[in-house]
Amino acid sequence: MPESPRWLLSQNRLKEAQKVIEKYHGPVYKTTSTYSTTAAHKPILQTRLEETENQMSDSSTQRHKLKNNIKGLVIILFNCELLKRVMITNFAWLTASLTYYALALNVDNFSADRYLYIFVMGITEIPAYLIPTPILMYLGRRQACAIMYTLTALLLFSILIIPTTETLAIIIVALTGRFVLSAVYSIMILYTSELFPTITRNSAVGSSSAMSHVGSVSSPYVADLLGVIAWWAPSTLCGFCALLSGLLSMMLPETRGRPLTDTVDEEVTKERGLVKIKNCFACNR
Repeated sequence: MPESPRWLLSQNRLKEAQKVIEKYHGPVYKTTSTYSTTAAHKPILQTRLEETENQMSDSSTQRHKLKNNIKGLVIILFNCELLKRVMITNFAWLTASLTYYALALNVDNFSADRYLYIFVMGITEIPAYLIPTPILMYLGRRQACAIMYTLTALLLFSILIIPTTETLAIIIVALTGRFVLSAVYSIMILYTSELFPTITRNSAVGSSSAMSHVGSVSSPYVADLLGVIAWWAPSTLCGFCALLSGLLSMMLPETRGRPLTDTVDEEVTKERGLVKIKNCFACNR
C-alpha cells in the first residue's frame, strides 16, 4: 500500500506525496483557472511545494535541511512536554506487558492446575479485546486507562488477603486482573497514538512497544525469582506497577474527540492540554 500523503507532508517529502495524490486524484498543478492565484484557494500540496522551492533558493537552505533531517525521537527528547508523555506511556506499556505475562507464568506459585489455569486464561482473551469499544463510548481515554489500571492493582493486591487454601478464589482474582489489563492494553495503544503529532507518532509508539518487550522479557524472571521468595511477590509487584501506571495516566491530557495534529507546535498547546498533576482532579470525559 502507498504511504499516507498526510505523513509524507509532515516529513516534508513533498514529491513523494505529490506522486501518491496524482496517482489517485490527478495532477496537483492546474494550468487552467480552476484554482485562484491566491494562497487561500491553492491546494495545500501545491502551496507547500512552492514554499519549499522558494526556501531552497534563499540563504536559509542549510537550516531548513537540518530541521527536516531531525528524527522524531530526537524531537521528543528535546521537547519537555513530549518527553513527559513518552515516559508515562513507556512505563504504562511496560507494566501492561510485564503483568500480562507474569500472571500467565505465575501458575505454579498459585499451586493451581496449570491446564485449567491456561484454559480459563485463554477464554478470557476474547472478551478482553471486545470490551474496550463500549468503554470508550462512555469514557475518555485518560479515565478509562486510569480506572482499569487501578482496578487491576486492587485485584492483585486483594490476593494478599485470600487464604492460601482458597486456590480457586486466587485464580479467579488473578485472571480477572489479567482480563482487565488485557483490555486496558488495547486502550493504551490507541491513547499513545493520539498523544503525539504525526511527525513523532511513529517514534513514540515504537519506543513504547520496545519497552513492552522489555516487560515481557522480564516477566519470567519476576515470576521465577520473586516466586521463590514468596508466592504472592510477583502479583504484588505487578499490582504496584499497575497502580503507578494508573496514577500517571491521570496526569495525561484527554484526547477524546480531538483531531490529530501534524506538528509539535500544533500539539503542545494549553488548549489541547498538557501533562499536569491537576489533571488527576479533572472530570472531563
